[in-house]
Amino acid sequence: MTEAQKDRLKQTILNLPPDTRDCFLLHRMAGMTYDQIADQFGMKPEVVQAHLAEALLQIMRAMPPAKV
Repeated sequence: MTEAQKDRLKQTILNLPPDTRDCFLLHRMAGMTYDQIADQFGMKPEVVQAHLAEALLQIMRAMPPAKV
């Protein structure tokens, strides 16, 4: 991943809505499960799953396709 791609990824994550960003970072970086995140924020695991799906969708839209 180039530095420009890393910067774009960081900016995309920072621009996510706060709950979506928090769920994404806790799941992907801290390794927390949906249930653990749900307990921490007082939400249902299905809501955590929806936040993660939204985060991944926005990240995929922001990043250029990988060259193989």
